[in-house]
Amino acid sequence: MRTALAFTLLAVSGCAQAPAPAMSPRADGKFAEHAPGTARFVFTRHASGCDTSDHAVVVDESGAFVGALRPDTAFAMDVPPGRHAFFVWPGMDLRNAGRPDFRPVAAIEAEVAADESRVINVLVFEPPQGRGRCFREAHFYFEKRPNDVAAETANLRIVEADRASGQGYLREHRELSSAYFTMGQDRLARRRAAQEDAARRAEQAKAIEAPH
Repeated sequence: MRTALAFTLLAVSGCAQAPAPAMSPRADGKFAEHAPGTARFVFTRHASGCDTSDHAVVVDESGAFVGALRPDTAFAMDVPPGRHAFFVWPGMDLRNAGRPDFRPVAAIEAEVAADESRVINVLVFEPPQGRGRCFREAHFYFEKRPNDVAAETANLRIVEADRASGQGYLREHRELSSAYFTMGQDRLARRRAAQEDAARRAEQAKAIEAPH
């Protein structure tokens, strides 16, 4: 019932929903031209039955504002080719003094080549189908999607970031942004450590199996 109600309310109010902070609709409804020689990340957020009025904030590994997403929106960012990391967190302060281990920040790392695009979707955590209810506040995570930009952004509103205003938004919420950024750095460090450990174990297994 709560999921259905949330979806109904969003469907009714979606058209009047204000853009996320530092974001504005593209007048032509299309992404800006992909700058030659650069790599592109396309961030999407599709509507969910567990959406709330909150927006998702995306920053890069240095803590610089990348963009913000409301349901059914997408934006693009051109970067130098290579490997890049991003964090996403809610606009609301979801820190819980009673649960210091609760960290509502997700991290992702992906590599993209020059003149190519990588699609990354932002999702709202939902309970397993048929179990539980939507969370009262939205918290987000990333998933890598097929790199078919046209298909992945069909029916989404294309928006663009004013990154100078976005930096102002982060400064305006400096204490919260700093806390979330620290959570993201810790999550990314743990992810990288796990990947390095897995690679080391794989190399050790190969060495054991190799004929002597």
